[in-house]
Amino acid sequence: MKTTLFFLLLAAQSFASDLALRPPSFRVPEGLAVFTDFTQAKYEITYDYLKKEALVTSRIVLETAEAGHPVFDLVGEPLELTIDGIPATAPVKSTPDNVTKIRVISKKVDAGRHVVVIKSSISELVSFTAAGVNNGFWMDDLKDRSYLEKYLPSNLMYDRIPMEFNVTVLNALSKQSVYTNGVTERTGDNKFKITFPRSFNASSPFFHLVPTESVFETKFNYKSIDGRELPVLIYFKKELSPSPELRFERLKRKTLAVMNELERDYGAFPHPAMTIYMVADGGMEYAGATLTSEANLAHEIFHSYFARGVMPADGNASWIDEALATWRDDGYKTLPALPTGVQLMKRGPYFRYTDLLAYGFGGKFFAYLSGKVGDLRPFMRVLLEKKTLTPFTLDEFITEMSSFYAQDLSPEFAKLGVIPSKN
Repeated sequence: MKTTLFFLLLAAQSFASDLALRPPSFRVPEGLAVFTDFTQAKYEITYDYLKKEALVTSRIVLETAEAGHPVFDLVGEPLELTIDGIPATAPVKSTPDNVTKIRVISKKVDAGRHVVVIKSSISELVSFTAAGVNNGFWMDDLKDRSYLEKYLPSNLMYDRIPMEFNVTVLNALSKQSVYTNGVTERTGDNKFKITFPRSFNASSPFFHLVPTESVFETKFNYKSIDGRELPVLIYFKKELSPSPELRFERLKRKTLAVMNELERDYGAFPHPAMTIYMVADGGMEYAGATLTSEANLAHEIFHSYFARGVMPADGNASWIDEALATWRDDGYKTLPALPTGVQLMKRGPYFRYTDLLAYGFGGKFFAYLSGKVGDLRPFMRVLLEKKTLTPFTLDEFITEMSSFYAQDLSPEFAKLGVIPSKN
């Protein structure tokens, strides 16, 4: 009941248009490329085991604040595209600073509501094996164009998108399962409907399609400090462990210990559940979910607070959560001075991924700030209370921190090269 109440409260929140956070429009040969607000995105995803193909029909409702050519992104080439029922194309264009590429629809539209229908295919990380169909929408915050746009037509990180996946697996010889961080309903034989919260952006969804018999899983509840019983699910491929019971017991203890620590420091877990896919190495965060090795488990669960709880609106803000996670991993140390000779540069409004310097140098920066103003955890907790499930910019982060500590901290951030914009 309390989990249901959490969803109802979330749904009742006022989600204003995200257009205020969009990057500046820019000129292309066809006219003005304009960034949009996706107000609805429904994806019909069909895997055909016999044909060894995965096809998608996407219906996207979007809004523009000005007349021009709407922007979205999809790494693969669209097979067909219409906007408001009229055929169009969406060639790849470089942003004015050449830091990334996006797709710009060839048809000019007026400001307002529009419906885009796109047919495309998925080739990334899809395999058709003797056991069945495998596909994970695995993302990478260290590479450009490596969020949901690797698989489906999507928008940039500033935009929260109400999303629905309708997944069908045709002609499979075995039963399939999906693991997600949305509300999942099995609607037929190897058919699923997945509804994601309206607070999700292109970095949030966790989606993993597997043959049912290929994985071990365990489920338990975590009692949150706010009274909710949060479902926790841990799973891994069977070949990863010959003794799943012992491994699950160890992982359960570690997960509960980390969640207890994080709730003590930052408050109630900001998602209605936690899904953990264990792999041999590495890790990546999603909203209330993670793909992770055992060594990275705590780091990745932390990101459900900072990264997919309080969400960076672009690449200029996304270094913050990795730096904070590194600071936490190092035991919340303090430093008397900031190492010199390295800079985390602000790279303009179109930058979309995380600077690698966030891990080492970024962590040291927050250790230095902690030595200057005191423990940062009280500020981080307040920021979560104010900004949970809300995109934030670097400028907003500096303003919030300066306000909390009653001193202008922009000169400290300027030492990194990340200077607040004045426009």
